[in-house]
Amino acid sequence: MTLRPRSALIAAGLVGLMAVVATVLGFASGVRLGVSVLTAMLLVCAVVWMLLANPCVQIDDRRVTVVNPLRTFVIDLQSIVTVETRFALTIRTADETVVAWSASAPSGRDRVLGGSTSTPDAKSVPRSAIRADGTVSPGDLPGSASGDAATELRRRWESARGSGALDGLPITPVAAHWNVASLAAVVFAAIMMTAVAWA
Repeated sequence: MTLRPRSALIAAGLVGLMAVVATVLGFASGVRLGVSVLTAMLLVCAVVWMLLANPCVQIDDRRVTVVNPLRTFVIDLQSIVTVETRFALTIRTADETVVAWSASAPSGRDRVLGGSTSTPDAKSVPRSAIRADGTVSPGDLPGSASGDAATELRRRWESARGSGALDGLPITPVAAHWNVASLAAVVFAAIMMTAVAWA
């Protein structure tokens, strides 16, 4: 399952649409201006893709993959120590802490605009979301980016532990790599825009 906030996709789509309109208007005013606008819009779209559309949280029965703008992290379920949602979906292992860019916790303003200022009911979330005092973090609100991602991850994590599927599996380090394709697209677009500007 891949989770990313719908608002980020909508924002990225709107930016893409504006980029197309700006490019068409640029070419309507002349080829040179059109090319300049096109290269600038390519850079804008590449940055928006890297920051909004590409980041996500992918969860299956064996691992969770956190795609952030610059780096991607792969964490095996048996290596997870805690899952938190205070500021964003935060996964802690024995050696590392991974924060999901795409799964931020709702702010007070978000909760008010969403029509709810209360914390979620402890009965509606997985057991590991319930704190020692019996309460649940506002970051676990259903419908929020952090809440939806944390709930799905906790359910699979708890199910795997309860069924014994994680028994005997070695604790593995977090695997991380740079998002080379996204970074290359941004650098390429920036070089193209600079070259056109200097031409």
